[in-house]
Amino acid sequence: MLALILSTLSARQRAADAAIAYRGRTKFLGNTNDRVQLNVRNILDEHDLVPNRVLSTGQYVAWARVEPRVFVFTVGFDL
Repeated sequence: MLALILSTLSARQRAADAAIAYRGRTKFLGNTNDRVQLNVRNILDEHDLVPNRVLSTGQYVAWARVEPRVFVFTVGFDL
């Protein structure tokens, strides 16, 4: 399985995440199912401030930082 999620939040700002996974059987643990997965959040590594609160007039009143690039590696077994 390979997934790439790309969403455009505004003209200046983009967010992209990716995931790759493998599912199979492991013989050394008694022929059990296993799963290995790698997720990457914020693949573009954007660090900009993003507006997260806007008044009805269109004025930005609160800002937030985007989390930097994060790698998450997961391994699972069905015992």
